[in-house]
Amino acid sequence: MNNKYPRVLFVSNSQGTAAGLADGERYGNYPLVIEEQMPGLDCRFWMASDLSVKTICNLYNEIVLQHRPRVLILQSGIIEAALRILPVKLRDLLRVLPGGSKLTKFIHERHGKWLALLSKLNIRFIDVGLEEYINCVKTIQANCVRDKIALVLIEIPPLSEQCENAVLVGNNAVLSKYNDALKKIAGKLNIPIIDPFQGNTDPSRDSLYLPNSVHFTTFGHQIVAENIMAFLSSNSELLL
Repeated sequence: MNNKYPRVLFVSNSQGTAAGLADGERYGNYPLVIEEQMPGLDCRFWMASDLSVKTICNLYNEIVLQHRPRVLILQSGIIEAALRILPVKLRDLLRVLPGGSKLTKFIHERHGKWLALLSKLNIRFIDVGLEEYINCVKTIQANCVRDKIALVLIEIPPLSEQCENAVLVGNNAVLSKYNDALKKIAGKLNIPIIDPFQGNTDPSRDSLYLPNSVHFTTFGHQIVAENIMAFLSSNSELLL
């Protein structure tokens, strides 16, 4: 690999994409902002909705190793898993039960009322439990060490106040438990970890998120990009 253009791979769920941004802002998501503002990097991307840490762990060769990056910047969380209308096992069961597909379609067509009911009952579906989440991070780190890839983690971004109170999402209390465990294992394994909203002056974080959405505004993407770029600039040895 040419060290003049070290390869950096960004892997994230849909929070790393331009989801929800206007057409004129479609290149405003943080990985592309970094690519534009740090032209000395060979940036590669793997970003998809519902891309959980479990999927990244299971498909490590396809998602990570094929790119042979020098640095892997990984953002994975449970936010979109908490958005699921039905838990995976129940959804799979309904596929094989008589009338199950019709029931699934019925629920999806009324997903707003369904999610409002689940929110009222405080029922949330999380595909990746806390222990499994941390075990997946450990496995990804072990793979990266073996393949001489520097792993950098991004904390799960806390939701905005208006987003947290919406019917479609989880809550920051849950995310904080995951982040606490993530920072603990990162410390033990000496994995760098980035606070994506460091330096943000909006305590509600409403300016960082689109209304009632888990997706960032262009300003939110810029904040995340600036924090990642500051980290890369002050830890340039990772790029050598």
